[in-house]
Amino acid sequence: MDVAVNLLKKAEVSLVTYRNTGFADGHPSAAKEICEDMNVVGVPKQKRLRSTKSQFSYEAPDDQLNVAMK
Repeated sequence: MDVAVNLLKKAEVSLVTYRNTGFADGHPSAAKEICEDMNVVGVPKQKRLRSTKSQFSYEAPDDQLNVAMK
């Protein structure tokens, strides 16, 4: 229980300082610092692969448009 309260207090402090400094200081290194302060591993959101529907019968069904991670 104490750990959860401590994490919430750290999150509150970091949000208040972020609010005071503004969006200009918010960059990826700030996000890494927040994750390190909270002892959380930062995992980026994975992108979904895009696909296109076939409009005509001679096209291959559901060709992948491109790879999202490129």
